[in-house]
Amino acid sequence: MGEDSGANSTPATTSNWHVMSADEVLDFLDTNRDGLSESEALRRAAEIGPNKLDEETPTHWIWKLVDQYRDPMVYLLLAAAAIAFLFDPEDKGTPIFIVIALSLNGIFGYMQEAKAERASKVVEAPRVPGEHLGGEMCQTDCVCFSPNSVYTEGF
Repeated sequence: MGEDSGANSTPATTSNWHVMSADEVLDFLDTNRDGLSESEALRRAAEIGPNKLDEETPTHWIWKLVDQYRDPMVYLLLAAAAIAFLFDPEDKGTPIFIVIALSLNGIFGYMQEAKAERASKVVEAPRVPGEHLGGEMCQTDCVCFSPNSVYTEGF
């Protein structure tokens, strides 16, 4: 345990970063404990691009609402409402109740999902960590970080 299971595994070829020592990681990433020089950090950032994940295009609200009804249980209940109406056309209360219950369930589900998305955006708010440049600590936006630099996170 703690050892890499591959006999020919080297820091350059391993995907098990957690078993590498800090010095092995720093050597592999061509950096050191003092971090990159400012010019090297700018060069790497320009070469590779911003340190940022691609953002997904947001789904339109109408499709999110429609997604609330894409469930086998909803189809089963709609079929039950149709069957109830076909077998007893005079009793319109049961099918109407089922449709109202499904509608409310979809609306409340949509509202809960929208609330959860707003909460997750708050959690994703950028923090202000520090980047070691030439042995000095710099406060910077995460997007401006250069690849292979040494970071410390501050809250």
